[in-house]
Amino acid sequence: MFDFDNKEWIMKIVNMRDEDQIIIPLYVQIYGKKYSLLELDQIKVRFVEATFKVGYGTADALFMPNSFPVNRVRDFDIINVFTEYDNVKDRTIRYMTFESGDVDVKEDNKLDEQIHMYFEALFNRQRDC
Repeated sequence: MFDFDNKEWIMKIVNMRDEDQIIIPLYVQIYGKKYSLLELDQIKVRFVEATFKVGYGTADALFMPNSFPVNRVRDFDIINVFTEYDNVKDRTIRYMTFESGDVDVKEDNKLDEQIHMYFEALFNRQRDC
């Protein structure tokens, strides 16, 4: 089960993103139950695309090159938001977890491309198990 209260873990994973990654997958949700990516091999339930979502972690801050586009917040199911001050970078970073099913990729939309890529990879991985 995914632990939304473990802010340190969420920050650690989100901060591992490459500079071109806006989001990073944290968990999957099947029929409303959330599974950590480490638990994927233990999932033994049949599902369809409509009952499958992926939970992502992201962050945004001033001058952060891979910040989540704030104007897209309303497009997703926001699960958790918290802020932390980064002493090294001297800025406040807002961390967020959100869920999404698959999305239609709009032209030159990096966020939609990443959501679609991760959704397809995780959905197909679990479906084939």
